[in-house]
Amino acid sequence: MKRFITIATCLFVMLSGSAQTIIDLSAGGKVRAKTIDDYRNEQTGILQRLHEDSLAYVQCLTQAFNALHADSLATAEKCFRKALKLRPDAPGNYVVHYNLGLIYTAQNQHTKAFHQYNDALKLKPENPQALQMRAQSHLYLGNATAAITDCNSLLRQEPDTTTKIATLFVRYAAHMQVRLHANARSDLEQIIRLQPHNDNAHLLLSNVDEAEGRHRQALERLDRLVQGRPEWTEALVARAELEMKQSLFALAEADASRAIELDSQNATLYLLRARAKLKQGQRAAAKADLERANELGMPIEELRPYLRSLHTKP
Repeated sequence: MKRFITIATCLFVMLSGSAQTIIDLSAGGKVRAKTIDDYRNEQTGILQRLHEDSLAYVQCLTQAFNALHADSLATAEKCFRKALKLRPDAPGNYVVHYNLGLIYTAQNQHTKAFHQYNDALKLKPENPQALQMRAQSHLYLGNATAAITDCNSLLRQEPDTTTKIATLFVRYAAHMQVRLHANARSDLEQIIRLQPHNDNAHLLLSNVDEAEGRHRQALERLDRLVQGRPEWTEALVARAELEMKQSLFALAEADASRAIELDSQNATLYLLRARAKLKQGQRAAAKADLERANELGMPIEELRPYLRSLHTKP
């Protein structure tokens, strides 16, 4: 979220009206038509209030983006909300809605994030960043079909390579969610054509292999990735998980142990190794890993099923 964005705000005020009257409410007052001086005084007051509101609006946005730069999401949200109240019709408000969406995404409040991206797109329908983030929100909310639709709309805009790759990753995940495995593979292959050495795409292809029942190919793909990048924790974990599914528990334990050497403060790695040890009947060693995972912050509720298995007969 750390970034500083400068916004140039252009203010255009259009005032029009028909002939009006002034009613003098003082004793002996009377009705008279507005004069040019009345209109001038009224317009001056409106312009002054609008100018003051605009200054406050820009100040709110400056404070909001400074807060984002400092990772103070609550302060940024408050300032963005205040800016929307000051200038609900400001032409640059799509940026405000988009950044509120980013804040809610970072806080895992995906329904709120979706509504903000939606509001941003109402103001600027072709905005690629908001479209991509709304697709992600759809995905988090379990609406893969809508995510695919947004991704398709964005890809039709022929975005830059970075945006295209990010969008293809989102569409891959949506295709996997609805079990369109061939489409998911196509998304990853497009990424690899754009970036031949994109290891994440190669790693995710192993998921497609597995989903299509090509377990040997999936394991061979992961073997090549680990050989090429022996210190890549994600590849070790992916291979360990696949080895667990294939009942290769000793190999899974070895991969988990290597991953722990690389990232000793990661609680999920200790749980992974504990699962492999439990499958091999190593209860005392598994218990130690489960306790370590809890010490590193993993909630006991997540560990309880495995802790219970320590006391069941093999």
